[in-house]
Amino acid sequence: MEQAGIANNTVHSVTTKDGYNTYGGRDFELSAVGFDAVNNAVSVREAEVKDVVVYPNPTRDNFFVNIALPATLEVKDFNGKLLTTLELQRKGVHKVDIRELQAGTYFIKITSDKNVSVSKLLIN
Repeated sequence: MEQAGIANNTVHSVTTKDGYNTYGGRDFELSAVGFDAVNNAVSVREAEVKDVVVYPNPTRDNFFVNIALPATLEVKDFNGKLLTTLELQRKGVHKVDIRELQAGTYFIKITSDKNVSVSKLLIN
């Protein structure tokens, strides 16, 4: 276990397990695959998002997901409540209808056999 100073000089623990980083501390806990905390910022490693593209963002009635492998797509609200789950059974572009959702911030989680991608989606 290594120590990392993040956010107002608070010491947080950083654990590397199976090639993934887990960040934990008094102020937050982040255990998402592929997230790195550097200079008080959270970013996603390029190698893990190149197989997933979510667009346009912001959007209104629908968005598109371009995936390289079959995957499960979850739409969650800002509080983490699961709103819908879709099974994307083929690679390529998929259109997702979101007309029933109100304007706001949502999270799109895409899980395949090889990786997990989380994107923030803004709905106007």
